Amino acid sequence: MTASPIVNPADLTNLGPLRLLYVPTAEERPAGMVVVPIRDWIATARQSGTGFDDVAYWHEQIAELDLAQDALTVVLDNGSMTEAARVWFIMQYFGLTAAVLNGGLPEMGTLPAQAMPSTTIPNLRPGVGAVRLIGRHDLKSALPLMEWMAPAPGIEMCHIGCCHIYQWREPSIKEIATIGLDLAKNVFQVHAVDAKGIVLVRRQVRRAQVLLFFSRLQPCLVGMEACAGAHYWSRELAKLGHEVRLIPPSYVKPFVKRGKTDAADAEAICEAVTRPNMRFVPVKTERQQAVLMQHRTRDFLVRQLTQLSNAIRAHLGEFGIVVPKGVHNMGRLIAEAETADLPPEARMPLDLLAGQFRDT
Repeated sequence: MTASPIVNPADLTNLGPLRLLYVPTAEERPAGMVVVPIRDWIATARQSGTGFDDVAYWHEQIAELDLAQDALTVVLDNGSMTEAARVWFIMQYFGLTAAVLNGGLPEMGTLPAQAMPSTTIPNLRPGVGAVRLIGRHDLKSALPLMEWMAPAPGIEMCHIGCCHIYQWREPSIKEIATIGLDLAKNVFQVHAVDAKGIVLVRRQVRRAQVLLFFSRLQPCLVGMEACAGAHYWSRELAKLGHEVRLIPPSYVKPFVKRGKTDAADAEAICEAVTRPNMRFVPVKTERQQAVLMQHRTRDFLVRQLTQLSNAIRAHLGEFGIVVPKGVHNMGRLIAEAETADLPPEARMPLDLLAGQFRDT
């Protein structure tokens, strides 16, 4: 067996029993090799929504490859190592030992002896291999990318596959130093970096999972825009030990690189919150927000009262009923309107506006 994800053709004779899996780019079947129907896998995954959580499906597909338990699985393609890397990813994710042949089929000479198929394949254990499911944005910063298959429901994974073999190590929650959180009604966007500014997490989190997500993190700096719900989330995250800073939206806008997307906003927040000269909004307590609610409700009712009085004055002015300005004269105006000889069609809307005025 080999610990490296890549093997050279000259090393094949020293690795013991092998099982060669060929990933074709066309309808071709080299002699002595097991062909991996990767394109059929991708098509099925896209049509049915099958993802890596469907262990039964992948167990059936991998069982058809006649893998040997006592043999190393070597994956090769036409030399690009792109298709082979996809199959290697699947094998590694399910805990199966596999490697990719450097250079692919063009570099192969005579085929080594093939291991006889086993009656059963090892039990598939998702997520125990050398790779993990990661977001496309996390992979994009490190690797050239290509199209990948449909993700499992509820799991954010790459829709693209890597052109090079890359053993991914999940970022440790202890490494996260700063998080930019873009608030929303249902789906929040998280952008997390370490102390050096390297992106560790870029993903979406549903509203019901926000507190659970942050409860698993070590205390860190969290930045948010001072918008609706920001003070509530600030208090909740502060209870978990995080340092929360609220930024006016106008101060975040200069840090948005391009486009108006949740991911871009979260990245801009993460950048802005670390600026030493940034101005922040103090987090309000529940009592402070309750008092603020009283003032805003009173302002709303005053505006509504003014709108009603103006509407009543305007309508009755069309019938020649006018009184001096001032809200204290509205009772007199309504009384005159009730005794006036108004058309029946005008009586109903007048009563409605007058009744709402009295209630307000």
